[in-house]
Amino acid sequence: MTDDRPGGPDGRPLHVLFVTPYVPSHLRPRPFHFIRHLTERGHRTTVVSLATSSAELRAAEELRAHVAELHVFRVRPFRSVWNCVKAIPSATPFQAVFALSPPARRLVSRRLRDRSADKVDVAHVEHLRAALLGADPSPVPVVFDAVDCMSRLLFEARRRAPTRLARVAARIDSARTERFEADLVSRYARVLTTSDADRQALASLAKSDAASAGRIEVLANGVDSKYFHPGIVERDPSTLVYVGRMSYHGNVRAVQWLIEEIMPLVWAARPEARLHVVGDAPAPAIRGLAAKHAPRVAVTGYVPDVRPHLQRATISVSSLVYGVGIQNKVLEAMATGTPVVTTPVGCSALQTRDAEHLLMASDRRGFAAHVVRLLEDPDLRERLAAAGRAYVERHHAWSEMGRRLEAIYREVLEESSR
Repeated sequence: MTDDRPGGPDGRPLHVLFVTPYVPSHLRPRPFHFIRHLTERGHRTTVVSLATSSAELRAAEELRAHVAELHVFRVRPFRSVWNCVKAIPSATPFQAVFALSPPARRLVSRRLRDRSADKVDVAHVEHLRAALLGADPSPVPVVFDAVDCMSRLLFEARRRAPTRLARVAARIDSARTERFEADLVSRYARVLTTSDADRQALASLAKSDAASAGRIEVLANGVDSKYFHPGIVERDPSTLVYVGRMSYHGNVRAVQWLIEEIMPLVWAARPEARLHVVGDAPAPAIRGLAAKHAPRVAVTGYVPDVRPHLQRATISVSSLVYGVGIQNKVLEAMATGTPVVTTPVGCSALQTRDAEHLLMASDRRGFAAHVVRLLEDPDLRERLAAAGRAYVERHHAWSEMGRRLEAIYREVLEESSR
């Protein structure tokens, strides 16, 4: 039976301190929708966010309408570089210090220890990059949303990252991150991940500490199916779209594989096919490949709204070679009624079925064949579009994820009171 109480063990509204290493927005949907759900349910949210770009500062204005208090701390590039330099002789991973802000850490520490009438009931810290902001012992129970197991991602990046520098950086940070995450698992009242594979990876770091491993839970990502919806405009013919943050090494590697090895096979059968790469801060390697294959490949860079690009595309391609957690790009494409072709990595954390909700292939020839088949079969596109949209509505509603998060808050508060 679902507990529909809006608050803590006694049903009262909660005061939640929500800490993130980036400003929650539609581009950072997990914290954005959790915060919005909490506010709509009558809870009070105080949000402390770090911002590494002016775009994030602009996103803060939309977030402000959904919170009681918002504190955004700008972390400039020189601060990130200095943080990483200081971390070199330490055992702390670069990810954990990259966006660290001493003023933000002092504010979080002060709010966790405040015992006034405005005290915080529970804290929520998202991602390894913000872990140090809420890691000090406090009387307030802290839920750590790891999202993904970063040491698992770095293990893959050591072998598969697109550049030698990225592979070396992953090797340097891999062992540090593994030790750091093992400590985090034992430090917090609850640890959340978006997939069972990541839960198992973090649990394995706890080794013989069964109590710590038992505090790790899966809380999947949702999709705002009202925001991500099929468009009313006609789709551009023979157009593929890849959506993702294009400075992220996993996306760079995926797009390289897509352009260099998959698209030539697609073009051999459908020379009119076009590929749009949509996402912030595209790496020079991606811009170079786009220039080489122009006009059949276009790179947009940052866009304020990815929906028109998904709604106009014929197919969404998610050619991930490695990665962890749930791939929002796959869920959002399905929500817009855009047929998806992906790899096993792209849907490993989902309950989708191949050929029912999307098409999946692990090699370049199979991937290209799926793309060509979809370009030539409008009935198949229509069937996958409808099934994908229905899957998202059934399994990934933010309202359900938000209710589960409230239940977790209630559990840790009851454990704390005991």
